[in-house]
Amino acid sequence: MTTVAKSLISLVWRIAMKYARKWAMKEARVRGVWLGKLAQETTAEPAAAAQAGYRSSTPVRLVIGDAVDPLRWKHEGGTEYRMDDPLITDGGSTPKLARDACKNWADLDPFGGFRREFYFHDAAYRSAGCWVRLPTVLAKEHGLDVAKGKVLTDWLWMPLSRAMADLLLFQQMPSSGGRNGEVQAIYRAVRLGAARAWRNHRRRAETGLLSDLTSEDPNRVQEAHARLHREPVG
Repeated sequence: MTTVAKSLISLVWRIAMKYARKWAMKEARVRGVWLGKLAQETTAEPAAAAQAGYRSSTPVRLVIGDAVDPLRWKHEGGTEYRMDDPLITDGGSTPKLARDACKNWADLDPFGGFRREFYFHDAAYRSAGCWVRLPTVLAKEHGLDVAKGKVLTDWLWMPLSRAMADLLLFQQMPSSGGRNGEVQAIYRAVRLGAARAWRNHRRRAETGLLSDLTSEDPNRVQEAHARLHREPVG
């Protein structure tokens, strides 16, 4: 290879790397907005972590959406997505080594800037679905009725595959200021490394080991909350 050719390759490489770094630090395209709020987001006890399928030493939180104005993500197309809660979650399952190595360009803190996205993703994996409200146009396309005077359907349960849950995570992160590099890195890491977590949740669901916190029976949910906080059930 001639000196001229080597110089040309080196120049192209430097330009490509400069462009790649600039692209990675640029904010990713926003596809929606977070609405609503959480009623509770508190540290849970080790027993709760074990009950939810984590190691008892794993830091976890109890997350509950507000009853009147629940935390939800509204896609640019008008559909609203709400996680199935209450939820015991470890946030983002990111190794400390990775967090330290990438801290200058990616927020990998389990309960950092992407905690809402991580909560939603954990809930989608646990329940293999989420709640949705469709705008009038989409509702009619699917043969669904929208009450007079409303622009959205009531909350409907939508089953999710693992790929769909991961795609929602990818689409949601820019809504919290995600940059191209970190959004792509987190999404690809999930696609490559989260299959085992999905299988474990499906196995727990099949054997009835999922937490009573997922129950639709208010008495079971109340009892589960009491166990978490060591409070008497009234």
